[in-house]
Amino acid sequence: MCFIVCSGVYLKPSEEQNRKFDERVKWLENAMTPRRELYEAEEKTLRVMLAEEEEEKEKERREMDRRNQGN
Repeated sequence: MCFIVCSGVYLKPSEEQNRKFDERVKWLENAMTPRRELYEAEEKTLRVMLAEEEEEKEKERREMDRRNQGN
């Protein structure tokens, strides 16, 4: 699957080359889909963990502020 360059002009690929290219792209998309889904699930989990951590820090900050105001 290579394109020959003649005087800066690309030769049109054959139908067979187009078909092979399309098949390869589809294969790559199919290979990437499970990985992408896994990464999206991991990202969602990490975002939830981060939000929980930020909530906990905010809760601790409010508790410290409340204690400091009581002194």
